[in-house]
Amino acid sequence: MGKFIDPFGKKDFWVVDEDLGVALVEVEITTLDLLDPPVIYALRDMVREYPGFAITVSVALPGTNWPGMGIALVQGEIVDGLKRSFLPLPYCNLHYLGSRPE
Repeated sequence: MGKFIDPFGKKDFWVVDEDLGVALVEVEITTLDLLDPPVIYALRDMVREYPGFAITVSVALPGTNWPGMGIALVQGEIVDGLKRSFLPLPYCNLHYLGSRPE
């Protein structure tokens, strides 16, 4: 699974560059394979090393009119806010061990 980043706009994800004065990293993904559990677990494990920080992973697929949805990683916890009725197979069946609903 190689990720593609193009300085001219094509990308699989981006980190929102906005300093709101809080310890939050916002990631917007444009490809659903970044919702795979190993990716989310790696982000969860990374944020555990920085107490007080959180990461949000929001789904932002071009060409869709889906409601806002995503996953929050806070203090080693996965908060699952995915709206699976909008996600295609196999993503609508994703499950994150130890997660809780939003």
